[in-house]
Amino acid sequence: MSDALAWIGLALAIIGLVAAYLFYRWSLRPKRLEYAVDVDQGLVTSDHRWQELQVQYGTRSLKAPRLVVVTVANTGRVEVREDDFDRPLRIKLHKDDELIAETLVLHAKGERTVVSQVDALEKDLHSVSAPGLLFNPGDSLEFRLLVEGNSGKAVVDGRVAGTTLAAAGPRRRRIRDRIRLSAREGAGLRWATMAVSVLVVLMTIFVSASAFSVNNIFGEPETVPNIIGQPVDAATRQITEANLRLGNVVLVESDAPSGTVIAVSPGVDEEVTSLRDIDLVVSQ
Repeated sequence: MSDALAWIGLALAIIGLVAAYLFYRWSLRPKRLEYAVDVDQGLVTSDHRWQELQVQYGTRSLKAPRLVVVTVANTGRVEVREDDFDRPLRIKLHKDDELIAETLVLHAKGERTVVSQVDALEKDLHSVSAPGLLFNPGDSLEFRLLVEGNSGKAVVDGRVAGTTLAAAGPRRRRIRDRIRLSAREGAGLRWATMAVSVLVVLMTIFVSASAFSVNNIFGEPETVPNIIGQPVDAATRQITEANLRLGNVVLVESDAPSGTVIAVSPGVDEEVTSLRDIDLVVSQ
């Protein structure tokens, strides 16, 4: 039973330390933006049967129209604020492609999703950028772009709280805040995280200490054998068999037969931890 409790205590201590470390690592990245190129598709096939098909936007005829839809979402645990954007989110096209029209739609997630249109911060023939927006957890911004040309894939670029990312293609990528929030917020968060981690460790130690006695931690309890009156050799053998060790041997004058044990410390029948030194007083 004592062995089982000792292993349970060790397991609890390890779990507590690992949990504290994982919680600390988890809390270092509370803010996260993710983007996905959901659609990057030409609107007219190259099939010769459709060569005479014409696509017109306003008064302009498009020869190779393409639809690009990119979604940027806050998948973290805290809001991303307007001033967190060191450089705005920008969708960049290939230099041979031309941006014809754009629509930016914000999906604000609350008790119900509110959809609103956002004006572009700036745009030119080959790119469009969004203004700094408040992204609460679950909010997303959708770029809907009409493009002329199929020379290359759209690229997402941005800088958020000191982290940059420029990734091309339809694969899902992340813009992460590795510096955490701002300096003033990051420092407070780190201190709070450290406090919680230390609390978890202290609670684990407290639970472990209350679960076992000192004997469970430092060794099994043993009983000092009754070796009074026995020769030193026989007494030493019994001490070893009891999982104890022979300590100091003191010779004193006594009426007892020479070479026999007349006293022990700790005393006979006392419970001690294993491998404890047992001191003998021997008749001279």
